[in-house]
Amino acid sequence: MKRFLAFIMMAFSIYYLSCENNNDNEERLNNVLFPDLNFLTDVDCGKVILANGINPNHPVMDPYQVDYARIIEDTLLLGVSYGGGCRNHSFCLIAFNYYLETYPIQADLILSHNSNEDPCDAWISSELNIDMTPLKREFIERFGRADSLLLNIRIGRGEELNLIYKFN
Repeated sequence: MKRFLAFIMMAFSIYYLSCENNNDNEERLNNVLFPDLNFLTDVDCGKVILANGINPNHPVMDPYQVDYARIIEDTLLLGVSYGGGCRNHSFCLIAFNYYLETYPIQADLILSHNSNEDPCDAWISSELNIDMTPLKREFIERFGRADSLLLNIRIGRGEELNLIYKFN
């Protein structure tokens, strides 16, 4: 009987230690993506994150590839593929240097990927839908007119994706 109880307690201990806490994931997302910044609120990766002046080498850049990219109205659609399958992955689009006053005006962004140390190696493909209106709104406030913006998005391992974001 003692062995049985010891076995049950050991099984519960292993189960408890292997479970992830969602609050820990939010903390990791906010502080691993931006280790030098202390965000007081959760980061919303469904929208472009405006962080002008941050060091673009700080966000987590776990491996991934972009299969396609297009902008429909104010939404950036990105097809991404990556290894994983055991844990939730987070992708965040961060504007770190905007607005470069050239023609067209430019913004430098980085697509960060946090795999949460996923040990699995299944090949996953998904589509990201990122709301670009925060960048558009700030552009219009600064320049007083709607126009277009050249997005220079750093992806994966130093590659860059360039897209024209035309405002409606």
